[in-house]
Amino acid sequence: MAPKMQWNTADLNKKLAPMYLISGDDILLVNEALDLLRQFLKKNEFTEREVHQVASGFNWSDFAADCNAYGLFSKKTLIELRNPEAKFDKAGAEFIQRYCENPPPDKALLIITEKLSAQQKQSKWYKAIEKMGAIVAIWPMNFQQLTRFIQERLNKSGLNADSSSIKLLAELTQGNSLATDQAIQKLKLSSNTSKITPEIILQTVNDSSRFSVFDWSQYLLLGQTEAALHCLAMQKQTAAEPILLLWLITKEIRVLYQYHNEQRFNHEWPARLQQLQVAAKRLNLEKLKNLLAQCSDVDLSIKGLNKANVWELLEKMTLEFCCN
Repeated sequence: MAPKMQWNTADLNKKLAPMYLISGDDILLVNEALDLLRQFLKKNEFTEREVHQVASGFNWSDFAADCNAYGLFSKKTLIELRNPEAKFDKAGAEFIQRYCENPPPDKALLIITEKLSAQQKQSKWYKAIEKMGAIVAIWPMNFQQLTRFIQERLNKSGLNADSSSIKLLAELTQGNSLATDQAIQKLKLSSNTSKITPEIILQTVNDSSRFSVFDWSQYLLLGQTEAALHCLAMQKQTAAEPILLLWLITKEIRVLYQYHNEQRFNHEWPARLQQLQVAAKRLNLEKLKNLLAQCSDVDLSIKGLNKANVWELLEKMTLEFCCN
């Protein structure tokens, strides 16, 4: 029996596997892990890349045929399967198990999901990947890990900060690595000195003229309609990626949805917990279901599968998320 392969992110540029599963809710750390793996596979002659998205009606037979297609002189191909909720129906689960039993030599299959539940980790498809492939679970950082992360990012950016400044930056970004990284980039671009102080952090990170997608998220949770719409308009002007906005609002909806089902929030930072509690009082399950359905419309618009304007859809969602 092959050994189970639970990998760390650092393993992704050291050894090949026929199949990879990368899961997690931290978009920055997940994307960095994906970039590391793609670069490594490219160095190992996987020069072609295909991307598939699991959605309603996904045809597993066609996908299996694509994965198993083999040509004597064909180029090695990385096949990415994006399945955020890790929903594998019977056909999908059976495909994964068959693929793991006999992976094609010219393909590397990469499955990308959000954080997996304990039940999903007991499934047959997960066990098959665990046996034959490489699994990397991206966990949220605790406070100590986040401070180390901040120190490393500051150093790479040529910035210096003492422990009080690092702690302040961690608290302001509430454990969100992407928000932290954006804040450090703001500091690098706007600061006239490499020495970062708490005063500089407060002035830069909280500067209302510099809106980030995470400012938008906070305004949504707090129901601050005017500020949320203004922030969204700033994102459009600065050519922000709609996919990031969609990911963020979908994540907030799911957190609130889970709260209404379980009557508790899991592992949230104190400042963010207060914002979520405000939103939970305003948004019931019916409203959340409606917003989640609208997320699908935004996703189709981003992919060019409908004619609706993605920014108008996001504006409509902003209004409905904030209203009582």
